[in-house]
Amino acid sequence: MKRLVLAFMALTAVLSATAQNPADAPNGSKALTWHGVRSPFTATSIQGQTVDLQAWIDSGFCVIIDFSATWCYPCWLLHNSGLLEDIYAQWGPRGSNQLRMAWVETQPGTTVNSLRNGSYGDWTKTREGEDVPYPILLSSTASRSFSAGDPGYIPYVVFLTPEGQYTSIYNDEPDIVLDPDDKPGTMTRVGDLMAAHAARSAGIGEARGHSAHIYPNPAADRLHIEAEGMVRADIYDMGGRRVLTATERDISLQGLQPAVYTLVVTTAEGRTSCQIIKR
Repeated sequence: MKRLVLAFMALTAVLSATAQNPADAPNGSKALTWHGVRSPFTATSIQGQTVDLQAWIDSGFCVIIDFSATWCYPCWLLHNSGLLEDIYAQWGPRGSNQLRMAWVETQPGTTVNSLRNGSYGDWTKTREGEDVPYPILLSSTASRSFSAGDPGYIPYVVFLTPEGQYTSIYNDEPDIVLDPDDKPGTMTRVGDLMAAHAARSAGIGEARGHSAHIYPNPAADRLHIEAEGMVRADIYDMGGRRVLTATERDISLQGLQPAVYTLVVTTAEGRTSCQIIKR
């Protein structure tokens, strides 16, 4: 199965993963582009959700879009692997709420009935038979967003950041590969992209709130906190669970998995928070 996916991608991939830094949009937000084409879209999903790509970005969310087609067997392998559902569960609205996701049909004329009764199976369901949790779009506006860049292959999966950057993450020579047969490794690699975005957006080493100096950040084994009147420090994972509490200024991170965490420092004056990266 894995060889079929790789063979298809090797034959059809025409782009390696890239990152773009587009100019500001007229409203001051970052204009979404890939391949030099400004390609935001607004559409309604088959589940009745409004998907406004630019609004997602403007709201600070990272976004993954899977451009696929019901006739495409490698697309089905990715869909049926459960990989996108796992990513959505960890970083989507019911996880850390940092990411949004959409599946876009690139074949014009596809209907909801053909989605549900495809030759490979029901695209509206997960492999466990549950409803797909992220929006499914049968939208000419959304599909034109794909054809504007014309990558030449599907599935074409793009990771977009609020900074206006994108990375193609499903082809033969990307920075990371969404591999249905390597779910743990893929989750780690997507986590690395999320961590890189968090580092850029949070201002690593800059705490929000009352005065505190936190270093090094990213950190491998230990974190040092300089905060007058410090009472305690709490570290939360991206799901909002407290994973560590300390009262000392030097904190051991050896028990934590490499990831992005939120550090909350409580002092006599109040609280300070920032995101930290454990290498």
